[in-house]
Amino acid sequence: MPRVGAESEGTDFGCKGYRYEQLADAVAYALLRRATPVEEEDVARPPHRDSIVAPSDADWALMTSWGIEFDGRAFRFAGSRYDRLKEAVNSARRVQAAG
Repeated sequence: MPRVGAESEGTDFGCKGYRYEQLADAVAYALLRRATPVEEEDVARPPHRDSIVAPSDADWALMTSWGIEFDGRAFRFAGSRYDRLKEAVNSARRVQAAG
């Protein structure tokens, strides 16, 4: 895990300040980051899961354009879970850039 940039964070796994429930998701994100860097990156710690606020109308429009869903607690894209919409959008951009 450390070789690719993923690490254990209690019951979760992390990569560059982002949390994942599954180790495979953290490793996949670390490998994707290596392959397709994105200029705009926010590596601040995501909010506690219980403090997630429902998306605004503008957020819903952005989510729809990238195929991102909201499950009431987190954002989901391509089978991965994100605490913040910006994380999911950055992942969607990386996937699109990777082709």
